[in-house]
Amino acid sequence: MKTFSLKMPSFEEELKNISENFNKNLSSVNELLEFDQTILQFCISHLEDLEEGLNKAGIKNPHLSVQKVIKALREIKLHGSTKIKYQTITNQSLVLTVSHFASAIHDLFKCCINHAFKNNLSDHLNNEELKFSVKELANIGSNLEDQIGEIITQKNSISFQDMKSIQRSFKNYFKYQIKKSDNVNNIIFGQACRHAIVHKGAKVDSSLLNQLNKDLKDKEEIHFRNEELKIVMNSMKVYLDDLKNGMIKHWKSR
Repeated sequence: MKTFSLKMPSFEEELKNISENFNKNLSSVNELLEFDQTILQFCISHLEDLEEGLNKAGIKNPHLSVQKVIKALREIKLHGSTKIKYQTITNQSLVLTVSHFASAIHDLFKCCINHAFKNNLSDHLNNEELKFSVKELANIGSNLEDQIGEIITQKNSISFQDMKSIQRSFKNYFKYQIKKSDNVNNIIFGQACRHAIVHKGAKVDSSLLNQLNKDLKDKEEIHFRNEELKIVMNSMKVYLDDLKNGMIKHWKSR
């Protein structure tokens, strides 16, 4: 009788899957950003079909024509005059994007911790002492190799919505230095605005002003534009890919 065994993904494949999942999540956010354009195009297409049907039926009554409505909707779609009505959606899309990014970095860090633990690649990890209750130990069970990343994250309360915390964690555990760049600055800007949107009623406060070197005013409302969010998204994609490829290269060179 032939038996089959499941092939576990390699370290590189796991990191690739994390990156691909993050890109899919960003695509979903992009669809949300274009929601008004999608609705407008849907209406225009159906009105064009209606106008074509009227013409084929030989109905020439100008009062029944929808050409004026089609023209008006095309103008709205072209100039984006509905965007002002969707500012809340853009702000909440930023909140969602930052959450997706934090989740992706969290998954990547856990994957790296598990890989380091299995292959004895981190002195810091090997020497770290953690305190557990009996119940916590019982819940871990026997499959420690695949849980050590989550255990380290929870026990040390590592934040993945703080770029300094991310940089410090990768340096401490893997001796991998993440370089400061414009992409990092863009992500910090997005994270800071996300915090203000969620916790400060989407208004600029002294904490945000001190953190960012931007032309902002105290108590000013935050209205993230689609273009700004897409810059932050792209910086996150580049950062995650650089970190993924950097860790693979970092350990292959050892």
